[in-house]
Amino acid sequence: MNKVRFAIVGYGWRAATWIRIARLCPDFFEVTACVVRSRERADEVMAAQAALGQPVLATDNLEEALATNPDFVL
Repeated sequence: MNKVRFAIVGYGWRAATWIRIARLCPDFFEVTACVVRSRERADEVMAAQAALGQPVLATDNLEEALATNPDFVL
């Protein structure tokens, strides 16, 4: 079975929940990117996720997130 790969728009409690689900089921899910409002926020998100041990690409550019080839976007 292939992993389900998805990107997330926004980074609030719902996004954090989806990222946590993907982290708990790494054989089934992969977060490819998070799209946020600013480059500064993207840096914060990447630092927070790296501190948890699973870096996630965060960007303020939707095209960059879609370039990660997700199966769908939340």
